[in-house]
Amino acid sequence: MIVAVVIFLSGFYSSILIYHFIGWRKTPAWNDTSDNEPLPLPPCTIIVPVRNEEKHIISCLDGLFAQQYAGAFEIIVADDHSTDNTTQLVEQYIGKRLVSGSANLRLLKLEGNEQAGKSYKKQAITKAVAIASGTIILTTDADCSRSREWLKTMVHFMERNHLHLVSGPVEFSFTNMFEKMQALEFLGLIGIGGAAIKMGTPNMCNGANLAYRRQVFAEVGGYSGNEQLSSGDDEFLMHKVFKKYPHQVGFLKNNNALVQTEPQHKTEGFIQQRKRWVSKSVHYNNKLITVLMALVYLYHVSLVAALAAGFFYPGWLNIFLIIFTLKLIAEGMFLYSVLKMFKRTSLLIWLLPAQPLHVLYVLYIGVAGQFGTFEWKGRNVR
Repeated sequence: MIVAVVIFLSGFYSSILIYHFIGWRKTPAWNDTSDNEPLPLPPCTIIVPVRNEEKHIISCLDGLFAQQYAGAFEIIVADDHSTDNTTQLVEQYIGKRLVSGSANLRLLKLEGNEQAGKSYKKQAITKAVAIASGTIILTTDADCSRSREWLKTMVHFMERNHLHLVSGPVEFSFTNMFEKMQALEFLGLIGIGGAAIKMGTPNMCNGANLAYRRQVFAEVGGYSGNEQLSSGDDEFLMHKVFKKYPHQVGFLKNNNALVQTEPQHKTEGFIQQRKRWVSKSVHYNNKLITVLMALVYLYHVSLVAALAAGFFYPGWLNIFLIIFTLKLIAEGMFLYSVLKMFKRTSLLIWLLPAQPLHVLYVLYIGVAGQFGTFEWKGRNVR
């Protein structure tokens, strides 16, 4: 009976990866031909929610104002109670823009305790959307960089395909082994999110590269119903838009739309980040997502249990080798297809070395993310 359960969980895990492999292969890479076929360019608002980002905010703004977009766009920096020099730097930047005759940068500062008990980031974005002049909203983070064609590519893809929400690709920058392992896993998550959208079962996206229509944000009630959660400003919104407009949500498979962000440089920061991500897993309205995540967690439990049993019963060691080999094959096949798209196939060499750490962190974070608090941006969040 126990062997049957272990084999079932292994088969389930491999099947999930094959399902997303198919979805990724079915998602066509999009070639932007809009330069040859002009179209009306809608005004856009880029929202950058920030908290204590003095190290990144200037380079972020420089990159955003370097965008090659023929239409009108503005940038709203939504400051979430920064305690460093972030707001001062933005105010200085605004002053320089005004001197040069450009007034398309605004600073929105959250003040007081009006967000107590709620997600500060959701509140910041909501208030920024309320004052936005653009008909298309794009969100990104201060520690991100992107090509000069990012804005144009995101908007053209949305307009050409008549979409209401677009999830764009995100990757981690990397230098050392720890960061390369994070980059490998993160691109896998991005690939799963993109493949799931194509298959009509959306599960995840990333607010560092997201676009949606301002009117649709209002239609679905923005983040209402999820205000109490510290995470999920991206995924819960996507789920609400998909429920109302199931054929008008898309993933943009294009390198010009790729946004690069920083990984966690230390183990403690990595753990806190993943706890924040996992904290929303039991709050999805689509409980199938929660069930699937629970089964994936149980699969990793069974993997460790089979290895442990192998020290006492040799037959279990054979079972472990079989299910572990299937895991490597399924993960390798899926990850290679994603990495190839983004020219990151060199990261695949870290798949095997990362396995012990990945399994252990899944087991720990899966439980820790549901209980207690985690630290993020200098706050203890429950």
